[in-house]
Amino acid sequence: MMSDEATLEAIGYWPNLVGMGVAAAYVASFWTAATTLVRFEGRTGQSDGKVAGTFVLLLYWIIGAWLLRPRLMKLKAALTAAPGTSAA
Repeated sequence: MMSDEATLEAIGYWPNLVGMGVAAAYVASFWTAATTLVRFEGRTGQSDGKVAGTFVLLLYWIIGAWLLRPRLMKLKAALTAAPGTSAA
């Protein structure tokens, strides 16, 4: 039977690297969604503060869903009104 140290040597640090990659992709997807929502609202000189605020609201989705709802409803209405698109 292998000791804990021998098991760590056998496995290596790959699981940690994979986990960090997954966490980075998770954060990047929320940052991209926040940037897209701010750009949709027509803020030409988008401030990083507005994107960061939207990003935090997306991360804390219990509060964020409540506060972002009006902005998301505007996005849904615009997508529904656009010809050739449908919002489910």
